[in-house]
Order: sequence, then C-alpha cells, then structure tokens
Amino acid sequence: MDKRRVSKIQREIRDERRRVSTHESLKAIATSLKRVKLKGAQTRGNEPMFVSTEFPDARPISIPFHGRNASIPPKTAKNILNDLEADIFRFLQRLNEEENDYVQEDSDEIH
Repeated sequence: MDKRRVSKIQREIRDERRRVSTHESLKAIATSLKRVKLKGAQTRGNEPMFVSTEFPDARPISIPFHGRNASIPPKTAKNILNDLEADIFRFLQRLNEEENDYVQEDSDEIH
C-alpha cells in the first residue's frame, strides 16, 4: 500500500463520518485496509469480525449486520471509524519507516 492509496482511504473515512453509515460501506473500508472477515470456527460473538492481515496485533473490529443495508447507530459507526483510522496510522507509520530505511541505505552507498 502506498501513501496515495492511504490518503484515498482517509478521505473515504472522512466522508463516511458525514453520512449515515451502513454495514456495506464500513465493510468496504475495512477490506481496503486489508482486513478480512473471520469465518467458521474463528468467529467470535454474534457480529461479523474483521481482523487485520497486515497488523496481527491490531484489535479485531466488529461491524454489526442487522439486515440488508440497515444503518448503523452513529456512536457505533464513530467507534468503528476510529479503529479504522488507527489502521491508517499504522500504515503511514510503516510507510515512513520504509522511506527512512530507503534514504538510509542510499546515504550509506554514497559514502
């Protein structure tokens, strides 16, 4: 994932905060942040859980599903979006570290 893709997802999250969120819209953002839905014996509780494939230490996110495109309560949506923004922060942090490592390697080759 590159910075351009991360900034696009940031805009999606910002736009999502301004409208009534649905399961589908939050699920789309979660999957774009490389989260997958737990299936079968892995499931926990009654709601669909999404875990990060990129950051195993990241907290699983539960995105409630109560019927087809039913809206999610605003406070619940806010908490889910906050957790997704934490993933954005992790991606940006990783990208900055990779960029610094790349610059470090280039400066070592020059000397």
